[in-house]
Amino acid sequence: MLPQYVIGEVIDCPVYPHVADFREARQQMLREGLFETDMTYYYKLGSWLAFLFGSALALSLDFVGGGTFGAHMLGACFLGIFWQQLAGVGHDLGHSGVTHDFHTDHKIGSCLYVHPTFIYVGGRGH
Repeated sequence: MLPQYVIGEVIDCPVYPHVADFREARQQMLREGLFETDMTYYYKLGSWLAFLFGSALALSLDFVGGGTFGAHMLGACFLGIFWQQLAGVGHDLGHSGVTHDFHTDHKIGSCLYVHPTFIYVGGRGH
């Protein structure tokens, strides 16, 4: 990754059996494409999030429910579920797990989180 900082290589480090097993399992998952993102999941999740947010707005702003206390509380519940579900997407973006490109996921996260929710998801990439 950073060849200019390489000062040597470890050649006599033992590879323990459980480490070899984990490495083989990872290679098998890579061969099977299990780390590839299925974007239809995020399209469906986006529709679900739009439904939750739209329902929260409709109930809270008296478009639906007649402005009753119960309608407002239901709208609050929808908004809470929306934020909870959105946090999962933020987690995936923070780990570059959506597009697998740090800069693209960072830009998406900035648009989805910083502007409407003031939640910052940058700097979480490990």
